[in-house]
Amino acid sequence: MSTSMQQHPHNEAPPSPSWLQLLVAENERHQVRRLEAQGLPPNQAYIIISTLTTFLNTNLDHLTQSVVSKSAFNEFMAKQNSDLSQFKLVMKHMQDGHFNSVVRKNEKLERDFKKLVIKLTSKFNREIIEVEAGLKAAKFEIMKYCVGTFVSAGSICLAFVLFWK
Repeated sequence: MSTSMQQHPHNEAPPSPSWLQLLVAENERHQVRRLEAQGLPPNQAYIIISTLTTFLNTNLDHLTQSVVSKSAFNEFMAKQNSDLSQFKLVMKHMQDGHFNSVVRKNEKLERDFKKLVIKLTSKFNREIIEVEAGLKAAKFEIMKYCVGTFVSAGSICLAFVLFWK
């Protein structure tokens, strides 16, 4: 069956034959004559060519349905590019926000670290002062015991000297 003779898919009247349909019908007649020239009966040649034409038309219809027009493709790509740009913008804002958050946290950590260093430094300074005061007090006590020991030893020596005289 030729393309011009097929039923329209929505049970409507078939559209008027286009130049392509006329060309296909002429090609079908030519192919039928070729098969007849090779010895096939006309009805078999017609059925073979009709079946092949139907098969090709069906496959072409499926192919046409799965093919995207250039304008639809360009529209799809424009939307994808727009979505990608929007995504990049959102990611940049998130990164900037995250970066700013990290910077703020870093600054807070630096302030806290400086406070801790100052606190530890003052604590060490107080402890050093306390240790120095303790050393001075111990030194004074040692000097006091040394003086007491020398005075006691001197007194004992003086007592022996006076006693033996």
